Amino acid sequence: MVAKSFGGIFMPTSRETIKYENHFLSNVICRVDFESDLSNETISQLAMSTEITQSFPIRGKDSVEEGTNFNVVQKPGADPQIFQERVSFVRKEFINSLGKNKCSISPKFLILEYGAYVSFEELKNHLMQIIQKIKNLSGDIQISRFGLRYINTFNVDNIRIFKSYFANEISGFVSLSAPSNTLLSRAMGKIEYINSDVRLNMNFGEFNRNYPGAIQKHDFVLDYDAFIQGNYKLSDAFPQKLDVAHNMIQDVFENSITDKLRELMK
Repeated sequence: MVAKSFGGIFMPTSRETIKYENHFLSNVICRVDFESDLSNETISQLAMSTEITQSFPIRGKDSVEEGTNFNVVQKPGADPQIFQERVSFVRKEFINSLGKNKCSISPKFLILEYGAYVSFEELKNHLMQIIQKIKNLSGDIQISRFGLRYINTFNVDNIRIFKSYFANEISGFVSLSAPSNTLLSRAMGKIEYINSDVRLNMNFGEFNRNYPGAIQKHDFVLDYDAFIQGNYKLSDAFPQKLDVAHNMIQDVFENSITDKLRELMK
């Protein structure tokens, strides 16, 4: 399968046929931010629900985090005033049996993090079960943001990185040389895409594991972050926006690599 140039987004005949035996995904993150805080009762019910505990059976340590609430005060004959209030909330964490993947839930957000990613089908199944449970407990509430992020890390300790693995628009960032009397600290590029109301930020290059120091090992990263912002009902966002975000990431990833890397990934 040959990828097209960045001038035209890669469109495979069937995305479902693209299954790689090996991949370089270091992290996959799915996050939902709620427009209004979930109630303590909803959080308690979620924490005990099979929708979470079945896939993430190990209870992690609760942590206290801080956030901001915005309150609008409207007085007769005056413009509305917006006040910020710093608040504390509890973040509950649940971990899978291998200790690699986790689910975090709080009044303000839901996060799924995969250090051992299997498939989009698994991620989608986990997310939709929890979303449906939230709908059952709190109704078709609104979210303020949803994001899906795939981070591919090509670590030079595990792979020899060649320019020929990547599309021309990207390969120039592989093993960049610094001018004389200088040291390279980071070399990252960015491309942004839009599909209706879904945006995709692609960051690529040598991120430098020792930043802000000088680059010692020329690792390479392909980082895709697809998201929507604004008020959406749960039923309007999922699974529709989830599918669009994933399809965008998959198409742009296929545009980012060459057949030489596909052969390595099998």
